[in-house]
Amino acid sequence: MKKLISVVLALVLAFSSFAMAASASAYNDIPCVIVPGIGQSRAWLVDDNGNFVLNGDGEKIHCFPGNFDVQKILGEVAAPLAKAVATQSDSGLADALCDAVENAFYMNKTDDFGQPCGYVEVETYPHSLAECTQDELNYIFDCIPMQELGKSIGFDNMYYYAYNSFGNAIDMINGLYDFIQMVKQQTGKEKVNIIPISMGGAIFNGLMELHPEVANDLHRIIFVVPALNGSLIVSDIYERELTFLNPDYLYSEFFDGILDETTASAIEIALRVLPKDVLMNALNMTVDMLLTKVFANCTALWMLVPNDQYDKCVQMNLSSNSKKYIRAQTDVYHRAQTNSNKNILKFKSQGVEVFDVLGYDVPLYNVGNSWNKQNADGVIHTYSTSIGAYMANCGETLPADYVQKNPYCKASSSAANQSSSSGLVDRILFKATAVDTTVQCSDPSHNHISPDRVVDASTGLLPDTTFYFDNQPHATANQNDIIMKLCCELVETDRITDVYSDPDFPQFNQGRATKVLREELLPAAEVVDKSSLSPTDRRALESAVNDANDMLSRTIAVEGEAPRVEQKLRSVLENIGAIEPQSDNSALGSAVKSVSDTLVSLAGANGFSDIVREYMANGSGSENGEGESSDSGNGSGGNNANTSGSGSNGASGNNGSSGSSGGSGSSSNSGSSGGSGTSGSNAKSPKTSGESFNCLPVALIALAALIVIALVIYRKKSEDFYNEYARTVTK
Repeated sequence: MKKLISVVLALVLAFSSFAMAASASAYNDIPCVIVPGIGQSRAWLVDDNGNFVLNGDGEKIHCFPGNFDVQKILGEVAAPLAKAVATQSDSGLADALCDAVENAFYMNKTDDFGQPCGYVEVETYPHSLAECTQDELNYIFDCIPMQELGKSIGFDNMYYYAYNSFGNAIDMINGLYDFIQMVKQQTGKEKVNIIPISMGGAIFNGLMELHPEVANDLHRIIFVVPALNGSLIVSDIYERELTFLNPDYLYSEFFDGILDETTASAIEIALRVLPKDVLMNALNMTVDMLLTKVFANCTALWMLVPNDQYDKCVQMNLSSNSKKYIRAQTDVYHRAQTNSNKNILKFKSQGVEVFDVLGYDVPLYNVGNSWNKQNADGVIHTYSTSIGAYMANCGETLPADYVQKNPYCKASSSAANQSSSSGLVDRILFKATAVDTTVQCSDPSHNHISPDRVVDASTGLLPDTTFYFDNQPHATANQNDIIMKLCCELVETDRITDVYSDPDFPQFNQGRATKVLREELLPAAEVVDKSSLSPTDRRALESAVNDANDMLSRTIAVEGEAPRVEQKLRSVLENIGAIEPQSDNSALGSAVKSVSDTLVSLAGANGFSDIVREYMANGSGSENGEGESSDSGNGSGGNNANTSGSGSNGASGNNGSSGSSGGSGSSSNSGSSGGSGTSGSNAKSPKTSGESFNCLPVALIALAALIVIALVIYRKKSEDFYNEYARTVTK
């Protein structure tokens, strides 16, 4: 009898093991569809005949966000720029700049029906990654480094949905639906896992609304830094709420937010070779040209307008009858965005598992005036990426007496339910239309407030399945090895079902970027001939490599550890001659910044000729430091207005105030611009003191500035500032 029982138990165990293995195999065999972010699909420039346009090196031209041929652009604006500097007047500069920028973006134009004009061919992959060329794989994994996933589930189960980032929104949504059906047909599988990243999240919004039946095709959704409620940067663009249209900010802090200190300060100085009114007129005209001729018709970008900003953006850009077809399409997506939370919960009720991974506490790029109004990841405000989590602003924390607002099963239906005494309600300025958001928190005792007391994840739609990474920029989320490992784990197995499943992947973690360490420094260390090193250098190298590998083996990040480990290994490799030392521009950078700061402090937002004219008109300068040049108010049509500003971003003199997209208002020194503006003391840089100044020091500074600019140009002549800017902002 005992023998019989043993045989039966053995058979049961064997069958159970077989069943478990079969189940795991079936799960590992589920295909995965990656929907990348904006600019993460190769879009090649083609001519009227559909042939690829090649550059001087015989290479295809990637045209996202445009074709920035720096030499060509400089050639187009050089003559009018020289004339403008010589005459200290526009002299055709604004028109030349508009033409040059329009030419750089012409391939991304769309017609009044929202269809691209046909100068872009997207590199698509209507097959698994197993059939991609090595070049295609290199590109895909540079964008989304999930090579390990292919080794686990098989590259024949990995798919990459490429699309035109300046394309038609409805076509992109329908294309994703068709792509999923293709994946199912090619693999013979009933369901797929899908990873919508950044703009991919916006596309997925539309997919849920226009093709709700796709829920039957999905097993898991893993959102990564998703733009589910757009980005404030995009609405600021459509509303012409742009920081660089405020001269006080342009001359002092705008470039600091997007470029290195030396380059930023050099540009701030160089801008002063033009009078302020000439410069601001050219910038306003260029912005208006881009909005009317490129962005207004681009329904893909309209997917990135936050829900509650949509009506205002439409009124400013799509109100004419000629835009009715564009408006009809953007309205379709607006409904999808409005219903996003409801649709996600509906998919969950149908058995689809939903996860969200995001970064926070990184201020938005300072392009738009909303850059410091909400917590963000640098590109998207986190109310959008977290599906409604309540957060303190960047650099701030929740009040000491704050308690989570949604520890049970219902999320607040409106921000008004939050206590205004906390001072945080003002931070929730942009949110989607309130919907019933039952959230399925698995345990009322859960604490969803982050250890740093910045995030109340309980108010997010998915408190039990949303992972947060502190100080993780949007642009480097793909360089965070922990995020990539987490995504792979969620796709490979069903082991992680919520933020409590694995202590190695907690709900709250630290952000980090390790791409350079993994792909450059460690490979360089591996090929070093250690036998040729001195004992001291060998020990230093081994120590640095061990520290790097030890850090990479852990999935819980420590604040500041990644840059410290990277710098340690870099220093050792530089010291032994394994890699080239990084250039040190600290001395030059300090000199350039000092000149820029002094100019801002003494002269405010003025060109060199403005400074001289003001001195000549006022003797030793205005007693109260009120500049007489207040001609930066510009109408939304881009025409320069010397005495009044109507429309976008009219900026006043030093003691005035800066209006944003308001009605007409005086832009005199003590007046205010129209609309709901902010006070001058808040709108301009702290470096601007508005103090009176003498001509001699300013003249000396101007001379020093010209010398420094020449040095910077010489030092950095091999660098492409335009391409670096585009790469930083759009990656």
